[in-house]
Formats: sequence, structure tokens, C-alpha cells
Amino acid sequence: MSRQKKTRRMTDIMPTRKTDKKPSPPRSGRQATRYELDAKAREEKKKRKHKGLASGSRHSAVDAKTENQALDVKDPRIGSRKKVPLMVEFVNKPEKGQTIPVPQTESKAKLDPMVELEQLENNECLNQLLDQLDEGKNYLPKINNLLMSAWRVLNN
Repeated sequence: MSRQKKTRRMTDIMPTRKTDKKPSPPRSGRQATRYELDAKAREEKKKRKHKGLASGSRHSAVDAKTENQALDVKDPRIGSRKKVPLMVEFVNKPEKGQTIPVPQTESKAKLDPMVELEQLENNECLNQLLDQLDEGKNYLPKINNLLMSAWRVLNN
């Protein structure tokens, strides 16, 4: 009689080992079990074991250069395509034969000094303030400046 191949695998007979399972995160408010701590330590050891550069790292430098070139490509939507003149004179220079008329400001008609003096003497508000100032009352500096300027006009 010829031999037959075994049909049952080891996993059919025996349950999976706890070490083969991925560690589940511990629930809040509960201490980690010894099994969970061991699994965590194994994972950390795997990470520590494989430090250093990956294999073929000298070829990855070429990839980094191509990535940099891809990053350097700028978005064409940003910025204006209109050319900006570098010299200001060309911008503000009027075209030949065309000039911008300068608006003439109307100068205030200057009053005759005698008329101005007469207006100051007839100003009731100013007269009251001057009387109170003579009595010794102090005012804000703005009002005081107004009074002093009027006083100078009257004395000159």
C-alpha cells in the first residue's frame, strides 16, 4: 500500500498562538496584561532592529532630485501676465500733445485787516471768553490758544 499525503494542517489542529496575533490597544482604566506588554516590546524591538538606510539608498537620490523638480513647477494661474514697466517715467509720461490740466483752486478772498479786526471786536462769544479769562478762569489749552491768537490780533 502506498503512502498518502497528510491532509490536515497544523492550524486545523492547534489554535493560533497568542504571539502571532496583533496586540490590541489596552482599554482605558485597565492595566495592560503581561501578554500585551510582551507584544508591545516585540514590536518595538522589531523597529529598533531595522534602523539605518533602506537597501538601494544610493539610487534613491535620483528620485529625490526628480521630486524636487516636480515641486519647482509653479502654478501658471498665479501672477499676472501683463508686463510691468521698470521705469516710472514711462508710466506717468503724458502722450504727445496731451497734457492734463491742473485744476485751479480758488484762493480765499483775503479780508481787509480793518474788517477782520472789526469782526473780532463784535464777536460776542469771544468777548465773553475774554472777560472770563480776565477774571482768572482757566480753560482747555485749545480754547486758550484760540483766545491767545485773537488777543494777538487785537493787540497788533
